[in-house]
Amino acid sequence: MTKLQKSHIEEMEAKLAKLKAETVDSPAQAKARKLVKPVFLSIAAVFGVLFIALIIDISNDPEPVVSTDTSIPTPAVNTMNEIEAAKWQALQGVSDCQLALSVYNDYQPIFAELHQYLTKANLPTYEELYNWKQLTRLDERIEELDNKYPQSYKVSMQNVLFAKNLGFATGQYWRDAHSSMRRTNNQGPIDTEQPSRMNDDLQLLKQNCPEEFKEIK
Repeated sequence: MTKLQKSHIEEMEAKLAKLKAETVDSPAQAKARKLVKPVFLSIAAVFGVLFIALIIDISNDPEPVVSTDTSIPTPAVNTMNEIEAAKWQALQGVSDCQLALSVYNDYQPIFAELHQYLTKANLPTYEELYNWKQLTRLDERIEELDNKYPQSYKVSMQNVLFAKNLGFATGQYWRDAHSSMRRTNNQGPIDTEQPSRMNDDLQLLKQNCPEEFKEIK
């Protein structure tokens, strides 16, 4: 090995030694590195815990409830006003007295049937009265007629109101009879003014509408 080669090798070794010395941490740097490393590890650990907690929380969230409407759509129905309008439409051209006669002829047979039952020789007991009402469908028949005609009338149509009152009077007649028989322990008599009142109304109808009610006794 020549001196030149030997000198060159020594120079390279010196440079490597210097470079190695520069890369080695000083005592202060080494201390700082030791302090910083745990801090970074702690921060990383905290973020790791938070991330895991977030995943758990998301997994525990209840699934959104899908609302399914199982109701069956109902067909459109007429409102009360529409029903009333249809009733009046069917009565176009009918006068107060004509309508009063039609109403009277519908309700009167029910009233007469009850009156005949209550004025027979042997008074019925209140139990028999109740059974008779159920058997003859008294309430249902009156309700059907109530629904047949309009519910409200002009003030000028007073005769229709007189005739329509027969429906209420029939129900009240039965209630008076039932109450009387219960109160007297089926001894009677029946305390009611309904037949007399209905006769008064009939006389008014015959007076106000003589042509229409001339055949009514």
